[in-house]
Amino acid sequence: MKAILWVSIAIFIAGFALAQTDTLWSDGFEGTVTWETGDFYWYDDTLVYWHADTFLAHDGESYWCGTHDVGGTIYSGYNDGWLQFMDTPLITLPLAPDTLLLTFLQKLNCEPSGGTGYPFGYDGWDGCDLWISPDMGATWEILTPTAPAYNVTDLWGFGFCGLGTGYPAWTGVHGATAYEPVTFELGDYAGEQVIVRFVFSSDMMFCTGPTHADPPSFDADMFGWIVDDIAVFDISDTLFFATGADTILDYSQGRHLTTWEITDEDAASGTYSAMTKAYCESYNTIISPMIHIPDSFAGKIYLDVKMDYV
Repeated sequence: MKAILWVSIAIFIAGFALAQTDTLWSDGFEGTVTWETGDFYWYDDTLVYWHADTFLAHDGESYWCGTHDVGGTIYSGYNDGWLQFMDTPLITLPLAPDTLLLTFLQKLNCEPSGGTGYPFGYDGWDGCDLWISPDMGATWEILTPTAPAYNVTDLWGFGFCGLGTGYPAWTGVHGATAYEPVTFELGDYAGEQVIVRFVFSSDMMFCTGPTHADPPSFDADMFGWIVDDIAVFDISDTLFFATGADTILDYSQGRHLTTWEITDEDAASGTYSAMTKAYCESYNTIISPMIHIPDSFAGKIYLDVKMDYV
């Protein structure tokens, strides 16, 4: 469940003996008071985990979205709450190619889809897909593979990390015995300069190691995602080629823990309010400055709150 909250806060103290009400402290988020924001989510890891590694590599080193120390355990794989990116450099595509393809090899082992209990609108847990940007990374579009097809249409890992529905993915096991070949058609981007992004995402529970669930719920065989021999080519020329052994790509992550912000989107009064987009298993906090309360406090706290649930 997603909740969006707009909040403005005022604190009042009532002087009943004098039959009057005095304002002890108030704020409407108009810029005069500084609030502290945070996220008490039990898994706050925002490290980057894509890297070149010999672990289960195709030849020498491959690109692995994983770690040999899942959440401080001895297990090799991935943890909860990941949104991990690996980007190619800028690739110039010819204007009128006869064939324009992106290919690579992959091994995947993550939480499979199936069963019931998904949040509304989702049909998969952990998984991965590819995005492409024709504008230097300003915006991203989801790439649809020629083969193999994505096996879910709306991955909850992406939803949990704040992206919402509409993100298909591969889940479960791919390349169980040998690396699986993957093909994408890039003809729609002919004549453009593009960046290709490999994206792995996981939700809030069930990963490689016993990190959070009580009792522990995990699968030590789920090593994450490994790719190699990334190639972009047309019928006559190889435009880009990368293996984990000789090419360092751009690694980053996209999960942001603090989700409160001051916005002019919808204020109860004045121009601004504080808003948070609180997703499942989110613990977003906003903390006022120090407020002095008199010894005899007969007051109340009043808030203007607007909530929208999906």
